[in-house]
Amino acid sequence: MSDGVLSVSPNSTTNPDVQWSTNQTFFIKPDDSATTQAGFMSSNSTIGSDTSTVTDGWIWYGTQLQNKVASGDGSIRSQFWAVETNQTGLFSLVWNSAVTSVTNGIPVAIKLTPPVKTNTETT
Repeated sequence: MSDGVLSVSPNSTTNPDVQWSTNQTFFIKPDDSATTQAGFMSSNSTIGSDTSTVTDGWIWYGTQLQNKVASGDGSIRSQFWAVETNQTGLFSLVWNSAVTSVTNGIPVAIKLTPPVKTNTETT
């Protein structure tokens, strides 16, 4: 992360079948009355031309990803939800600016650290 912008790039050394070749920037589109898709976009994406698109203000608060721009008042927020899609076991990541319950969704955190495996879990 640099200057509050979260970017990723492909590692074609370990994955020669990677399908994208440019850096991608993480974005959300805050809307006080809705949940909106979160994701990654390339620098030439038309998603970024929308003035409501937020690509900066990301910080790690401990191990959790938070945003301090989306609120409009500088407060730190993490309003991610995973929402079921029509494909079994596949979820969509959304930003919930409305701070309301999301149908077929569950609040989630994006973390730097992996979940802890308990002794009762099998591989």
